[in-house]
Amino acid sequence: MGMNEKIAADITAAMKAKDAGRLSALRMLKAAVMNKGVEKNRDLDDAEVLQVVASLVKQRRFTASALALEPVTVITSAAIGTP
Repeated sequence: MGMNEKIAADITAAMKAKDAGRLSALRMLKAAVMNKGVEKNRDLDDAEVLQVVASLVKQRRFTASALALEPVTVITSAAIGTP
């Protein structure tokens, strides 16, 4: 079973298990793989799919580290003076 088939099978399993978090992540992964395939005008092989996965992981780690370093400011309606 190739990586594309494994992703499709995992999406089906997540749907059946009603696991919204996993389903969302898998759909995002499938979309990224499909976009890269459209960019290259062909289906990706397993090595290229793994490269897409690695790039998505790198992006999420960067975002998580950036959010951990930045103080989060919550602006409420009271803070901006609106009722």
